[in-house]
Amino acid sequence: LRACNLIALSLLPLHHRRVIGAELGAGTPAAAIVDGLAADASALRAHAARVIAVTAARGLCAVGWGDDAYPPLLTVISDPPPVIWLRGDVNSLRPLAIAIVGSRAGSPYALSVAGKLASDLAAQGCVVVSGLARGVDSAAHRGALEAGGLPLLTSVRLDHANAGEALLELGEHGADAIPDREV
Repeated sequence: LRACNLIALSLLPLHHRRVIGAELGAGTPAAAIVDGLAADASALRAHAARVIAVTAARGLCAVGWGDDAYPPLLTVISDPPPVIWLRGDVNSLRPLAIAIVGSRAGSPYALSVAGKLASDLAAQGCVVVSGLARGVDSAAHRGALEAGGLPLLTSVRLDHANAGEALLELGEHGADAIPDREV
């Protein structure tokens, strides 16, 4: 039930993210936050339960705020994701992780630099982190994969129309299926 409430929080519009982060940081239970922010909390929880069922069937798991595997540094930012979606080994959250994010409409130079930087970092054992958006984020993940690294997709914004589809596509086809489209 706790995971369902955290996933429900991740389905709320992004403008709630700072409030969610502050409440989680203050120790407020996720269920109470959902009840306070959602117009129809039961419908939101039902949607979250469907997301859990479909993503679990496709090999994805949710690492929620407060889980042992949730990266501690994320808990101190102002708008942390309530859930990080993971496919693979939860221990991939443990090594040094470096985020590479940028424009969804990055220039060819920006895409090249993101890919090369991610490849070099992954070759040194770093985990490359970003949010599954097209452009620089996707270039970074592709670069990490080319070096045999472990790209980590975080903060997938399931409130966007195509994000859930992209997440499910990732679960079905693996990280090399990162879409080069808006999510």
